[in-house]
Amino acid sequence: MNQKIRKFYTAAAAFALLATGCSTQESLSSQEPSTEAASQSEQPAEKKPKTESSDIPATLLSAESPAYASDISAIFTQRDLRNSYDEPIAVISCEGSSVSVTGSGVSVSGSDVTITDEGVYKISGTLDDGQILVNSSGKVQLVLDNASLSCSDSAPIYVQQAKKCFLTLEDGTENFISDGETYTYAQEGDNEPDAAIFSTDSLTINGSGKLTVKGNFNEGITCKDDIVITGGTLDITAVGNGIKGKDYVAIADGTITVTAGGDGIKSTNTEDTALGFVYVQNGTVTVNAQEDGIQAETELIAAGGSFSITSGGGSANAQPRENHDFGGRGGFGNWGDYDETETTDESTVSTKGLKAGRLLYIGGGELTIDAADDAVHSNQDLHICGGSTTAKAGGDGVHADGLADFTGGSLHIPQSYEGVEAAGIRVSGDANLHVTASDDGFNASDGTSQGGMGTYSEACALEISGGTVYVNAGGDGLDSNGNLLVSGGTVTVDGPTNSGNGALDANGSIYCTGGVLIAAGSAGMAEYPRGSQNTVAVTLDSTQQGGTVMKICGSDGKEILSYTPAKQFNSLIVSTPDLIDGETYTIYAGDTEAGSFTVEDVITYIGGMDGMQGGFHGGFPGGDRGERPEGDWGERPGGGRGERPEGMQPPQGMEMPTDENGNPVIPQGVQPPQGMEMPTDENGNPVIPQGMQPPQGGMHGR
Repeated sequence: MNQKIRKFYTAAAAFALLATGCSTQESLSSQEPSTEAASQSEQPAEKKPKTESSDIPATLLSAESPAYASDISAIFTQRDLRNSYDEPIAVISCEGSSVSVTGSGVSVSGSDVTITDEGVYKISGTLDDGQILVNSSGKVQLVLDNASLSCSDSAPIYVQQAKKCFLTLEDGTENFISDGETYTYAQEGDNEPDAAIFSTDSLTINGSGKLTVKGNFNEGITCKDDIVITGGTLDITAVGNGIKGKDYVAIADGTITVTAGGDGIKSTNTEDTALGFVYVQNGTVTVNAQEDGIQAETELIAAGGSFSITSGGGSANAQPRENHDFGGRGGFGNWGDYDETETTDESTVSTKGLKAGRLLYIGGGELTIDAADDAVHSNQDLHICGGSTTAKAGGDGVHADGLADFTGGSLHIPQSYEGVEAAGIRVSGDANLHVTASDDGFNASDGTSQGGMGTYSEACALEISGGTVYVNAGGDGLDSNGNLLVSGGTVTVDGPTNSGNGALDANGSIYCTGGVLIAAGSAGMAEYPRGSQNTVAVTLDSTQQGGTVMKICGSDGKEILSYTPAKQFNSLIVSTPDLIDGETYTIYAGDTEAGSFTVEDVITYIGGMDGMQGGFHGGFPGGDRGERPEGDWGERPGGGRGERPEGMQPPQGMEMPTDENGNPVIPQGVQPPQGMEMPTDENGNPVIPQGMQPPQGGMHGR
């Protein structure tokens, strides 16, 4: 949607032209291909040399696929993974408000138990209001054997000091840990502990039993070091965060269910770039969090396992978003500067499904995400190379401030505002992406303010060199604030039905050099690729309904390609290696012939303008913007944007009419393209908003 205002201004200039002394014949007839000219099989045109282009890039994004830097090679020790345990040095039996101990290394004061020696301790029974406190210089293993521990004013399990603490769930047992709604601290200003299970040193949860944790005061399980989970069934409910490890949270296996008023699972180390990560190797993780589902300060790595993540109440609870296109909401959206960056303040609650500060990496597993905001989000880079991800989002399905790289696996986004958004987007290998978005399907954007006319950004690029991509977008289908390149793979786009967006859109150039590209949508803002692969751009005389089969057949009647758009459309762009130089083809809309053509140039146009309805149908204001015909129009950032048919020159000296204040206006009686509403002044006259001045010297000038 980054070019909509600029495109509207161009269209408005042409509207004004009709009422300022230039005839319809002068402004349109030279640009409109006739029906006879469109059917080249009946009246073949003189063969001309194919357009050569020396500046077509082989690639747009040269950066390597981001790989995670977190060292997980020895993250799970043999003892972490072991369900068995050594002979206990003490057995702690709880009975209401009293505790009995057999063995050594333990002291008891009422219902409070203090463990001081290294070793294994087995705990069983019910402790109504007491605490298990670990204060040892060695490794301590607590084996929960049908233990139910509660404390009304502090953490029932508090590891104040230990070289490492193991919390082992005895096979076949059910264990409960619950704290109170208020804590009492020894000194004013203290804030530890603040979770039902709280540890200052490394904490490992293993075994095969079950553990239910209720964090009524704040958090469920918190560790100021690292948390490792290798087994067991955990059911955690907390008014704050569910599981929080400062250095990292690593999950090797187990069944983990978290219901949290804050974040579900998170790491918080911002001081050491080697820490602050979340790593999941296997297991089943279910999170229902009011804030982020899983959040890592540095890297979030999903290597395997099964995930079910709901954040912020899910996509059904999304905050309203403005649509800045022309036709989407019956108006012109916001005029002037529009900054696509996310605006937040300290009071803003983050409700993303998966969120990483440096890298979000999905290499395996099955992930189902339903988020009020972005489903998958990285503040820097993102790499999906495996697994199967389904992401419903109230915001972006996938978002990265830097590079979003898809080299494998499958991604299905059934609902989103924007499907995939990042400064750089790259799809290659055997990646499979299926994206549905109410706004743009893919948007290569770095958050640069687009202003009134759209801004080319060299830092932005969208490149597809492999894989399978399907987009169903209410806004632009494939959109780049920089350049856009399709060089391989299979790409199909069901673009917008309104005239304020296009199936393909770029502030720079659109290239197609390989693969299969099919883009259907509205003709009003259609843009066409240029490149080394033959392309046909079809503008239909009438709008076709979704479900209409579009076919391209060779001169022998054999079908070489067919596509059935899901929504209404009157523009179809097809680029495929099956379009052979010198061959003649016929295009059908259902059973009706839409035109025939012989491949003589890298892009062939079929159809033309039909009296301004739905835009300019591939012509000067609403069509492609790439290679320009002879006659310089002045340079634009990012180079050309496709080829424009011959004869598509704007009239010389075209100027915008103005009102008494010098503001450009659109004369009465001039109708906007179908689906576009014109802003008006206090007298009801159509106007162009202030600041939308025509280029110096008229529309033909620099």
